[in-house]
Amino acid sequence: MILLRLLSLWMFLLAIVAIAVDVTRSFATNEMVITSMGEHWYEFNPNSLKGVQTFIEVYLHPFLWNSIVFNILTWPSWLVLPLMSLIFYLIGRKRYKTSVYIN
Repeated sequence: MILLRLLSLWMFLLAIVAIAVDVTRSFATNEMVITSMGEHWYEFNPNSLKGVQTFIEVYLHPFLWNSIVFNILTWPSWLVLPLMSLIFYLIGRKRYKTSVYIN
């Protein structure tokens, strides 16, 4: 559970970095620059992107890569990362027991 919350925090911080990268590139070129999640991933580590693509196409289903994952990788990274952060946070949150008293 703590690992999922840490992963959530890490992805949220990456989203802030992605926004900063897009803003600085936009100021440098004097036009709006929006970098997709796939572009950021390819700049960071192209071999892992190809490995994930191969894994999904071989072991899961090619339809999953072509229709779902590829489309998500075309979205802006400052949109994808907070959504993934929220998902990991909700999965890893602490759940408290609720006491229900019936009279």
